[in-house]
Amino acid sequence: MEATIEIVLHAGRSAVDVALYTLLPIIVLMTIAMRFLEVSGVLTGSGSSSANKERGQTFHRNEIAKTQSALARICIVHVT
Repeated sequence: MEATIEIVLHAGRSAVDVALYTLLPIIVLMTIAMRFLEVSGVLTGSGSSSANKERGQTFHRNEIAKTQSALARICIVHVT
């Protein structure tokens, strides 16, 4: 029984070590890479093809609409 508990505890420690020292740095690096690609326009669909330009414009229009509706809600709440 004690041997089983020791095996489970050792496996738990190993899992925590793998998560903290291997997977966490990979996740951080991938997040940085994804953010860089997003800022450079690769992930937003603002590439050189016309289809990508249309998607980029649609994305931009959607963001403007969201901002305008949020501002309208703020103004309505502020007036009342």
